[in-house]
Amino acid sequence: MWGARSILRTVRTLAIALALTGVLAPTVNAFQFRRGDANLDDEVNLTDAITILGVLFAGVENPGCDDARDADDDGQLVLSDAIYLLNHLFAGGAPPPAPFPDCGDDPTPDGFACEFRSKSCDGESECFGDDDLTLAINQAVNDTECVEGDGAMFQIGEVTITVCPAVLADVCDGRGNIGCPVFIDPIVATIELEEKLVAAEVTGRIVEMPILLVDAESQEDCLLDIDFFLTAHVEFETAVNKDGDLVVDFVTRGYIADHEAELFTEGSFLCKAIQAAQGLFIDQIVAELEAASDQIISALTEEVVGKPLCTNR
Repeated sequence: MWGARSILRTVRTLAIALALTGVLAPTVNAFQFRRGDANLDDEVNLTDAITILGVLFAGVENPGCDDARDADDDGQLVLSDAIYLLNHLFAGGAPPPAPFPDCGDDPTPDGFACEFRSKSCDGESECFGDDDLTLAINQAVNDTECVEGDGAMFQIGEVTITVCPAVLADVCDGRGNIGCPVFIDPIVATIELEEKLVAAEVTGRIVEMPILLVDAESQEDCLLDIDFFLTAHVEFETAVNKDGDLVVDFVTRGYIADHEAELFTEGSFLCKAIQAAQGLFIDQIVAELEAASDQIISALTEEVVGKPLCTNR
């Protein structure tokens, strides 16, 4: 339906942005670490190389800091990490890359994280709060999305309706995409700890989107304006980790908690009939957004679980 794909794509992007830490900076660690200290005992020695090999080949439990096990900082957890560490310890090889020998954050993006820390690495990254979440979302979500040419076609009675006809589509954003623009306002997001949910308010508009109406005898062009508002909720459960930090334990569900939309048309009487049937458009969009809940949960679960949250906002 009109704009549904674009708004759905925005909400899916929003879900990824709600992953609390992954889009703000290259560092995604909950805690600082010392590279090479694979067993988190505050020393880098032979036992760390043994730990790396044990996790890889002998079913040894992961101590909880993949970045520390990536001894050569090549973004892979493989045999070469143990070889690199042994070479440094016993053959005069290069030391592990930063952070080493002191604790610190990872200067290179690799997707690894530290869910646990050693005793000496007590400098936590800052907890994640509303301002961080709002910034993350607005960095990840485009302020303009594009409905593709011939983005939707459907039938009302004997009238075929084409949203954003390809012949009328044009460059609609700063990225050079062709279509009809959907404008997204800055998004406001909050972490509701008592309710155990993330809430994001999304408002936006479509301005003068062309609509083509065709029946057996004639065709007409209409211009469509839509103002919309929706609140997306993602619920989670919390736990306290062994270091006493409140963290997201697991995500339960994502859904559209509230929505409003108002549709206006310019043109003939037939165009005005579109406005009278606006409930059809709105219901379809909400149904598609609700269907995206599984993708929202999947994206959040991978990134959010185990991350520290601010508790004294």
